[in-house]
Amino acid sequence: MFPPSELGVPQRPIRFCGADCGRCETCQRFLAGHEGGLVSPEMGYRCCWLPADYPAGRDCAIRPCCEGKSVWFCGECAQFDQYARMHAFYAQPG
Repeated sequence: MFPPSELGVPQRPIRFCGADCGRCETCQRFLAGHEGGLVSPEMGYRCCWLPADYPAGRDCAIRPCCEGKSVWFCGECAQFDQYARMHAFYAQPG
């Protein structure tokens, strides 16, 4: 949907789950070039824009699903309507 620019910085930081990463403090640190703090202290997830082999944190379960289906985010998936997990996610405020 919003692929990275030629410099590797996303044109608009929205990825896998469809949430606006621009509002995520972890993603903001990553985009600002900070070396540390790239793992969400609340959930333990590494910033989705980091390579999968980044040594700290864990990937969200949504990332490998999207990558395996070659979609930029869940909304592009033909099977999206079948996943109750994502419907519950999108039903949350914010």
